[in-house]
Formats: sequence, structure tokens, C-alpha cells
Amino acid sequence: MNANKNTFIKKIGSYLKQEVNRRTLGRWAESDYFDLLRGEYIENDKLALYPFVKVIADTYVALQEKTKGEWGIEDELKGFVYILRGKQDYDFKIQTRLPKDLNASYCNSKMFDIERIQEFREVKQTILNYIHKKELAPKEVVRLRDLFYQPQKQPDSLYTLLEQYISIIIKSLFDIQENDVEITLVRKTDFSIYAAKDDQTELTDKLLAYLDCYLGERYFYVMGTYRSGKANLSILIWDI
Repeated sequence: MNANKNTFIKKIGSYLKQEVNRRTLGRWAESDYFDLLRGEYIENDKLALYPFVKVIADTYVALQEKTKGEWGIEDELKGFVYILRGKQDYDFKIQTRLPKDLNASYCNSKMFDIERIQEFREVKQTILNYIHKKELAPKEVVRLRDLFYQPQKQPDSLYTLLEQYISIIIKSLFDIQENDVEITLVRKTDFSIYAAKDDQTELTDKLLAYLDCYLGERYFYVMGTYRSGKANLSILIWDI
């Protein structure tokens, strides 16, 4: 998928100005749509364009037999431009799932990192070990420290976005204490306001749910907003 926000605006503008026909616009959207399905949906900047690409691609496929006249979505196309130029707010949601098999044909993105995903598979086992034993081996604590107790980069994919959530939960649950002799994981004090103990969701359950999303074992919602032309994505999981 070669489109970004600016090229997307230009292509729609070219159609609205009748510089290109709907066949050209439709084929371009259809191509980008299939690129997203083949794996590029994990890239945040491209996923943020998915609702617009999907509408154009679906309309193109549905109306291919209609040889004359307008599509009937010209006002909607203008609305897309307003949103992307910051003249109109927009909210959307996308239900999705990351792949479990990274050798699949739809894993066509440079942001699929098999070694990194394997590290998070080990993190899940580490958390399960802690839940069962209430302690961890030093090498397991070092793994958590090296992955999460370091500066985090700005999320640019669904993987790094999930990493941000996982990191926040781990650092809110645990402190790492280390000296020249040992390194240990210490559970932090839990605080609550107006929350009965029986009503509190164990945060480790939430952590495992995010790890399952990361490993392709669970569906989740991507909640998207456009404000002043800038897209922001967050993740929502349920039934924990």
C-alpha cells in the first residue's frame, strides 16, 4: 500500500476534479484494500485509512457494472477529505486479530518481527509462572527488565501499541529491585477508591489478555479518532 494521508487526499481530489475516472480511483482503493488484508493492517498509519479505503473499494466492486454516471458517494468522498484535513472530527472502530502464524501469506509487512513475538510468548509464560509461584527466577526478572523497564518508542504498529499497554500494566504491578548480588521482582501495593475487593478485576488477568492479543490468540477492538486531521488509535479488549 503506497498511500498515506496526503496521497489519499490527492487521489480523491483528482477524482472529484474529474482528472481521473472512478475506475482508476476504484482500482487504486481495491489494491490498497488487499495490501491491508495481506498484513499492512498492523501499521498504524495505514490502518487509520482503512475505513475510507474500504468504502471506496466496496463501492467500486458493487458498481463495476454501472458504466455511466456518478457513484453516489461523492459527498462521502468530500467528507473523507474534510476529516483528513482536520475540518471534521471522526470516530471509528475496527475489530481485528493479529496472526498466530507469521509464515502465512497475509503477513506482508516489515513490522512483523518473529523474534520479538517469541520474546512476548516467553513473557506470557513468565507471568503465568509468577501467578502460580509468586516469585520468578533471576533470568525471568531480567527478561522483564530488559523489555519493559526501558524507554518505549512511539507506537507505529499494533504490536508496539500493545507493547505500550503491556508495559504500563507490568510497571504498575511490579518493581524490580537489584543490587550486585541479586535481582528480584516485587509486587507493588494495590490502591483502590470505592472498589470492593470482590469487584476488582485482577490486573494480571488484564495483562494476560493483552499478551493473548499480541500473540494472535484473542480478538480486540482498535478504537480510532481523527482530531484536527491527526489519527489516534487505542485498543479495547473485553470479557476479562
